[in-house]
Amino acid sequence: MIKILKNFLSSLIQNAFISVIIAIITVPVLISLFTGTLGILGQYLNYDSPIWLVALCTLICICYIHFSWAKVPRSVQPEPERFLIEDSGFKWRVIDHKNGYASVDQIPLCLTHESELVLTPSEQYMCRETIGSECEGKILEASEITFYWNLAKSKANSIINKYETKH
Repeated sequence: MIKILKNFLSSLIQNAFISVIIAIITVPVLISLFTGTLGILGQYLNYDSPIWLVALCTLICICYIHFSWAKVPRSVQPEPERFLIEDSGFKWRVIDHKNGYASVDQIPLCLTHESELVLTPSEQYMCRETIGSECEGKILEASEITFYWNLAKSKANSIINKYETKH
């Protein structure tokens, strides 16, 4: 609470200082300079004027704006949930965006090793553990991976929408 109060007072003083400089000094001087009435401005500044009233009004306006912005609810996006699904002999990384939509990584994981398939020089995808071990994973062409990816997206969206509450 003290940190919030310190931040508020710090920003309040900073904004008040900037507002006072702009409202009292910069704007009248620039207007007088462009209109050629700089002498009249000098005469006006010699009068006794309630500068404290201008500063008080500026402070009240800053407080009003700060508290009116604080009351406006900010839209908070829910944290996406990540999980794995099994489909077509592979595991797929799924991100549930919490808005009825799920995205699926285009490159699947090996069902046995849970490692991402790698692209070979002959434009095929295979498990990196296939060489030197007995991985039973499929070797896929690029067109096949797109087909399986579309199947996985369909399954992921059906899982997400299955548990969605209908209003």
